[in-house]
Amino acid sequence: MRRMIVYSIALFIFLFAIFIFYLEEGSKTYVCEVEKRSCYLKVCDTQYYPIDQNKIKKINELIELKNADIEPSRIQLMEAITIAPYSDMEGVNGVFCNNSIFVRDNLSYEGQLFVARHELSHAFQSALLGESCTNNESCATINSAISYPMGFIETVISSLVISFNDSTDKQCFLFGSWKIFRYYILP
Repeated sequence: MRRMIVYSIALFIFLFAIFIFYLEEGSKTYVCEVEKRSCYLKVCDTQYYPIDQNKIKKINELIELKNADIEPSRIQLMEAITIAPYSDMEGVNGVFCNNSIFVRDNLSYEGQLFVARHELSHAFQSALLGESCTNNESCATINSAISYPMGFIETVISSLVISFNDSTDKQCFLFGSWKIFRYYILP
């Protein structure tokens, strides 16, 4: 009986390792139609979204707060970002480009705060105020999740729902979900 339990556990670990390997390799090689469409972000094109000097000024104020080791308030954070339609930034929750922060409109308020704080971390990093971390995405995600844990959870769920709705086939959803899981949970 004991031997059967040990063999069952070993078999489970072996199959689990194969499944993780399958997800890793598949997510590297399988290209979904959605991924092919989402390389252009309209929000980073100044013809569509002219640079807003007031928003840049707000971001610079938040950088100064970071210099003073002060975390921005929710209001300060929301004043510094631009909420954009998901169609203008398909495939991403937020982006820091042209010294501006863009967050998609179909996130919850907490989700928008989480994503805004994540992108603000990239602004800090570009101002050489980055948290001591070798992976900028990991640092941004961890710091944002600490500040806005509910937003983190809501953003992960929202990303999975969008992945499901945008996926053209089962492999696209499976590998896309693994990428989302790996991006948020295994930085």
